[in-house]
Amino acid sequence: MPQKVVWDDIEWEPVSDEVSRKIIMGDNMMMLLYKFANGTIWPMEQHKAEQCGYVVKGKIEFTTGGKTLTLHPGDSYMIGRNVAAVQRKKNS
Repeated sequence: MPQKVVWDDIEWEPVSDEVSRKIIMGDNMMMLLYKFANGTIWPMEQHKAEQCGYVVKGKIEFTTGGKTLTLHPGDSYMIGRNVAAVQRKKNS
């Protein structure tokens, strides 16, 4: 059954002093909306599932396997399962 999600109705959940998120979860998937303070460095991590994301505002750098991608508003990314990556929020 389709379900409508209104992001404005979901409260921001603090992850750290620099990061907040909103989460929606189903039985087999999860979608997150993150808000990063400028200069935030998200530590290296990897997940069992593939990841993808979309940049709404600002600029983010992803580094994985010695390669750095710079993403701007409107850009998306995909990271394979069990691939370690670090990301950093840059000043717009």
